[in-house]
Amino acid sequence: MGIIHPANTNLYLAEHSGTTVNYTYWAPGQPNAYTIPCNHIYRAEGWKWGDRVCSNVIHVVCEYE
Repeated sequence: MGIIHPANTNLYLAEHSGTTVNYTYWAPGQPNAYTIPCNHIYRAEGWKWGDRVCSNVIHVVCEYE
């Protein structure tokens, strides 16, 4: 998603610029572990965000013009 979560913080940052993410769209109960540095989009939760262990593999589709 292009968002990073530095260890031991309550911050989520834009990966490309390092600026604080001002807009969030977390699924209910998310993020549920501020020690998890990665995130994903929950289809079952209406495409809202959730935190996730980085070692879990998720397939993605990207568009580039």
